[in-house]
Amino acid sequence: MISSRVVVLLLSILISVHSQTFSTGDNSSVADCTHDCSHKEESRLCLDGNAHFFERLILGHLRYYIATQLSIDLWHKEHKKGEARNVSEIRDEVREGLGLQWTGEKDIITVNMMDSIADLVAERTDEINLRNRTHAPPAHCPIPCEYKYDLYKLVLALSVSLNAILATGVVILFTRLSDKNTHRLLVATDNN
Repeated sequence: MISSRVVVLLLSILISVHSQTFSTGDNSSVADCTHDCSHKEESRLCLDGNAHFFERLILGHLRYYIATQLSIDLWHKEHKKGEARNVSEIRDEVREGLGLQWTGEKDIITVNMMDSIADLVAERTDEINLRNRTHAPPAHCPIPCEYKYDLYKLVLALSVSLNAILATGVVILFTRLSDKNTHRLLVATDNN
């Protein structure tokens, strides 16, 4: 028989998993993005949905990227005796960072595109810095797409374990019952 401690432990794990999902969220709010879109479809609805999704994504991540650049500037002000980076330093750092992430593709993203992005980020960061900010806007890291699948893997493993325990319990129960019935039949046939 399963002890009450094991049941309490399993329930606390389930509650913990549920509360973690609630507090950190999941990607169920991802809308409009699908992998099944094709340029051969009659309607552009699916492709337009993908475009709207990536537009929101680009703007959101660009906001967080600039907020992070502002935080770097505040760090420079605090640790380098009040000296913030100038526009060319910001531009160079952004170019270097983008260059490290660039895979060398030339069909979609080019070096000129990365230079333009670096110019825009540097100019906007410097423009905001001219206001003498004392704090940067928050930058939140997104939840990875694999997050909800990891949760499902955990729930699957827990389910398989509980089913194995249940199956073992049923086998033991039937074995004991069949032994008792066999013993009763033997006693009954011996008495006749």
